[in-house]
Amino acid sequence: MGLFQLAEHPTEGPIRYVRPTVKFSASPASVRRQAPVLGEDNASVLGELGYSAEEIDDMLREGVLARAPARG
Repeated sequence: MGLFQLAEHPTEGPIRYVRPTVKFSASPASVRRQAPVLGEDNASVLGELGYSAEEIDDMLREGVLARAPARG
């Protein structure tokens, strides 16, 4: 049925994931990016919640947040 697809994750290696389960003829679904690594989206999520860049930097400096490992 082609439900699963194998993709190479930049830090985790090969990962098997479920393809989108519905198909639309006019707008086909696809996976556009890999799952984020732990901490990768911290700044954007906290920014959306109203934290300033300075507050986020303070949290990183104080060890409240972990820095995401570099991809590549």
